Amino acid sequence: MKLKAILGCIVVIGILLISSPVLALSIGVSPIQIELEVPSGGSTTVDVKIHYFDGDVQISLIDIPLRIEPEVISVEASESPVEVELTIYGDSSLGSKIYDGYIRFIAVSGGAATGGVQVIAKITNIVGGETPVLVSEEEVE
Repeated sequence: MKLKAILGCIVVIGILLISSPVLALSIGVSPIQIELEVPSGGSTTVDVKIHYFDGDVQISLIDIPLRIEPEVISVEASESPVEVELTIYGDSSLGSKIYDGYIRFIAVSGGAATGGVQVIAKITNIVGGETPVLVSEEEVE
């Protein structure tokens, strides 16, 4: 009976040791949903936390035709989350519109994408005096 328990512990420890490098390749971001307004002639910042990953992270907007910075950051978040300030810039040429889309975070290690996550984003581009209208996916493409 003791031999089975010892072998079981060895197997569990082996699995944990083998799987721990895989955890370093995963990425997490919080919060999982963001809603904000951006003045068309300015910008708005939002703070996010990146979890579980060490390396470069590529950041982009999906279905939202605005600009976000930074586009690439280096993080060391395997021990504790790293707080990152993102800046989203408005665009007066788009008019007052509400965009439902995503902020995409792609983990890059050794020159290859190792994982990614998308944060749900509802971003309103505000042009003074105009009432914002919701934009459909077809209008963005």
